[in-house]
Amino acid sequence: MPDDPESFVFATLGGKRVNGDKGLGAQFDHIMSAAGIENRLIRQANAGRGRNLRALTFHSLRHTAASAVFNSNVHRQIVATLTGHKTGIVEKYIHRDLEAIKAATQLIPRLPKAQ
Repeated sequence: MPDDPESFVFATLGGKRVNGDKGLGAQFDHIMSAAGIENRLIRQANAGRGRNLRALTFHSLRHTAASAVFNSNVHRQIVATLTGHKTGIVEKYIHRDLEAIKAATQLIPRLPKAQ
């Protein structure tokens, strides 16, 4: 970690574009390939329209990170800071753990039954 709290944790990646041939998404694809991790194609571009969609992407990693941190009882503002989102936008990235929510409801004290 850098000493300066305002500096990028990964200085070589800071300020780079996410999309495009030279963006972080393309670099993520290259790392996946170099690691020998199969990244299946979910949807293929149709006759030059649209774009290919892969199962494992830089974007999906961001979703997973936001959800894992949030479901570990971390405040939304910290999740947004971690993933580089605005607080309102991070809501779209968080996938709540419904089992954890159900378990949390069991912690609410019950009122005694009327006699």
